Amino acid sequence: MEKNTGFTRAEVIGKNPADLWGGHMPKEFYEQMWHTIKVEKKPFVGDVRNKKKDGTEYWQELHIYPIVGENGEARFFIAIEPDVSDRRERERFAQDMISIISHQLRTPLTSIAWVLELLLEKNMPKDVREGVTEVYQKEKQLALMLEDLLTLTRAENMRTDELKPFDVAASVHTFVETLRVQRPALEIVTTIEPARVSADTLAVHIFINLMQNAAEYADPEH
Repeated sequence: MEKNTGFTRAEVIGKNPADLWGGHMPKEFYEQMWHTIKVEKKPFVGDVRNKKKDGTEYWQELHIYPIVGENGEARFFIAIEPDVSDRRERERFAQDMISIISHQLRTPLTSIAWVLELLLEKNMPKDVREGVTEVYQKEKQLALMLEDLLTLTRAENMRTDELKPFDVAASVHTFVETLRVQRPALEIVTTIEPARVSADTLAVHIFINLMQNAAEYADPEH
């Protein structure tokens, strides 16, 4: 314990970990932890950010197991907390690389899309138009894939206190109108009740991807 936290055994005995090295996660994290081990009486597993005595931050993989007595109540808890700072650092590096690569590719892809859209507004032979259209659709697929990578990167680091109100119905209807313009041969019918949820702002990509896939693989004749 002294190696992980910097606190001696004498400093730790009789103290609450939250007053020494803990208490640095969002309030919702601890509420869920206590609900799991005290109310549901189930083991809890989660990564937790702590601080050593000298102020150095480190990550531990928290495993807490409630020991339940004959009356069904938790008598005490056993906790195992291996240090996972190295793993978290590797994950953060991978996420940063994905984010950098995705952002670097965004600008040229946007430029390519603009050029292709301008070309599609011109008169051209049917076979040339079909080729340009296919390239345009491939560009859109690649752009969506990059957005997915960014979404996953954001999701790894998303905190509960970053959630915002999200109007599902309004976002779906907005993208449906875009799809109708992109694919006039398709009949697109939607039924969705007004709904507002708390979510990361990138949650809209879930609905966009579902609709984009449905439209792409639909039969334009039916």
